[in-house]
Amino acid sequence: MFVLRKVLDRAMGTGDSSLLKAICANTRRILELDFAGIIRRRATLDSQRSLGKSEELGKREKLRVYVAGLNNLDMSGENVTALASGYIANLEAVFVFEEQIQIAKTALLNIGNLKDRFDGYLHVICAL
Repeated sequence: MFVLRKVLDRAMGTGDSSLLKAICANTRRILELDFAGIIRRRATLDSQRSLGKSEELGKREKLRVYVAGLNNLDMSGENVTALASGYIANLEAVFVFEEQIQIAKTALLNIGNLKDRFDGYLHVICAL
């Protein structure tokens, strides 16, 4: 989340809503496919490896790693929502034109909506 905050800070600092839109789209793709997707796949399809750990681990350690992955996904959803909300609240200070504000707001809302996707992954994983 630190890296995400720095990337969004720098994008907002440019005052270019098109750049912010592109960065938000790429960031969403990375968080959704690479970060959340890996946790979801490991939790649902790769249970023998238990989120990437070797088979020598005891049952308790496998469970600990599994729960840590779920917690990371849940906390990431909370952090992404809070981060996007914070930036949306200050858009008028960065962008002058209403059109730019709407582009930036939509881009940041798409990042904030990742919480819903992450919660969906958690619901599927926990239902197993």
